[in-house]
Amino acid sequence: MTSDGADALAFLNSWFEARGRDTSASTLDAWSISKHKDARVFSPRGGRRTNRLHMVRDGLVVAYSPSTESTEAAYARMTLEAADTREDCSVISETEALATLNAWFASHGSDVSGSTPEVWNTWRVHDAWGFGPVAGRTNRLYLVRDLTVVSYAPTSESDEEAYARLDCDPNPPGLSEPKPVMIAGAMPLDLDDGLHYYIEERTPPFELGPMVYKVEVKCGLADATYWDPQDRCWKPSRRLEPYRTGRGEERLYSTTAQEAERWRQNRQERWETANRKATSPNAAPETDQANALLKELQSFPGWSGISFRGMSTTAEFGKAARTAVARGLVATSRDSRVATQNFTTPGVYAVMGTEGRGIESVSRRPKEFEVLFLPGTAFGVVGTIDVDGYPVILVRQTKLSAENPDIDMTDFETRARNAVASGRAGAQVPITSPGKYVGDID
Repeated sequence: MTSDGADALAFLNSWFEARGRDTSASTLDAWSISKHKDARVFSPRGGRRTNRLHMVRDGLVVAYSPSTESTEAAYARMTLEAADTREDCSVISETEALATLNAWFASHGSDVSGSTPEVWNTWRVHDAWGFGPVAGRTNRLYLVRDLTVVSYAPTSESDEEAYARLDCDPNPPGLSEPKPVMIAGAMPLDLDDGLHYYIEERTPPFELGPMVYKVEVKCGLADATYWDPQDRCWKPSRRLEPYRTGRGEERLYSTTAQEAERWRQNRQERWETANRKATSPNAAPETDQANALLKELQSFPGWSGISFRGMSTTAEFGKAARTAVARGLVATSRDSRVATQNFTTPGVYAVMGTEGRGIESVSRRPKEFEVLFLPGTAFGVVGTIDVDGYPVILVRQTKLSAENPDIDMTDFETRARNAVASGRAGAQVPITSPGKYVGDID
């Protein structure tokens, strides 16, 4: 392997260590290393199956799942991160970020006397700072941007997913450091009368997310309950009398009423989503689930207007092909920045549709402004424009079995041009579903 492969591995191992990973076995012999343009892509050697690959270029590392994000999309994201890590007076300094993190720790009751620059590894995630302990394995990392802090577990949430929460619901998990707490039974904790809240995490994680407990103390006696999403109510719990562990590695956190409520809502939403997908007590066959999804989407009112889909570097539609019929769902976004992953794609399709399904009202990521087109939808290219050198292919949804009325091309071009120009002039947006809105239309 060439020396630049060894250099890339050194950067990758530093990236792992900053996140608490043991790198003693991470040698050149342990990896299959391939090139993608001017980057190196690392995958485990020896036939081991993995859902995570790692791309390294110029000291930057991007982790991605090939099942949900193409190598080209990961490369585009790395290019964006490289631009984000340039000197920018709007980004707080590392010293200021650590001061913000320590203030956040103190507000959660943690001792910050030992939280100095020497005990932290740091890295940049767009305009935020990442913090991970220098020594030892950890289940918590931190992102800091301005006065906002996000705490996350790297085993269940990526840097990008944690970064997305900076703009929406940054905490949960705004949790204190792991502190197993005995609140009743043989080892009571001297709690004041009133309500107290706890979050329980586990490795491997609970299927619906952390457990949420509420403890009411009257005259020194604690009454513990947990949230049951099936019956949508608090039920008595002996789990905390005293706190005891079961299978796996478990941790109990003391938290605030606001954080507990956010986690309670999150757990309830996950349960409802999981049970909407199931058509029987046993998991339905994939085809039945797909048919149920399509039937549900067909019940949504039709959406009419312009939405966008980022072009991939291998796209044929609009080049070799001028018409297409969708073989599956085609995801578009009303936001041109979301569709193009902050304009890192080589171009964009502007789709004038009459039968899309706007699903942001039920989406877990409503800020993606998603519009779905169903399988069997026909599309045709009706023109091309460019906005400050950025190519825009104008696409019209058509009907195969009916005459298609004329459209006002001047109006279509003007609306598409204005939307793309406005998007390019706007601020960057978090990319919470990498690769979802990028690709061919077929």
